Amino acid sequence: MYLGDPNLVLHPTFDSYLELGSTIPSGFEGQIAFTLSVLGQNYVKEYDLTFPALLIEFTFKIPPGITGPTPADLTVNFAGFPEHDYRFQLTAVPEPSAFVLFGTGLALVYATASAIGKRKKQHC
Repeated sequence: MYLGDPNLVLHPTFDSYLELGSTIPSGFEGQIAFTLSVLGQNYVKEYDLTFPALLIEFTFKIPPGITGPTPADLTVNFAGFPEHDYRFQLTAVPEPSAFVLFGTGLALVYATASAIGKRKKQHC
């Protein structure tokens, strides 16, 4: 998946965290900043790499107020390299009650299908 696709919709984890990762330029040592901009707020994660690495993972707590696909922007700044901006969309974290309703709906569909199957066997 390409993070810069403005039609890409990312779903945070159940506990409202967005987990992302980035490769690191070969031999890079220094300051890295990731800035997530959503709903008019900026959330910054900064790291100081004192040894070369290949990959870094970072996590943002998603703010409340996202009810559907919401435009977001991630700026990646490796000190000494040009900044990169990635635009995508975030969506709301499903409420726990949604999982209960979904599970109840599946149980209802299964029960209905079973009842129909039993009626067909009785009429044959």
